[in-house]
Amino acid sequence: MTTTVTRDANGETVFSDTRTIPADESASYRNPITGEELFLIRVSVENGPEDTYECDLPDSNAYGLSIRITRDAIEFQRMAT
Repeated sequence: MTTTVTRDANGETVFSDTRTIPADESASYRNPITGEELFLIRVSVENGPEDTYECDLPDSNAYGLSIRITRDAIEFQRMAT
């Protein structure tokens, strides 16, 4: 799985990571978003789905984003922490 967070205004990559996550397991990242602006979060799975989410979470640790990957789709869900 590759996860990339890009600042929408100028295309700057603020976070990029590629890792293998076994089925039925999870991974967590520290919040790479700084400032209240629009970011694009792109998740792609080798030989699987890929999707991009427009994220405008406040610059706060009170909010997070959960990403669920299934065989056919990637689901993004904004959540309070």
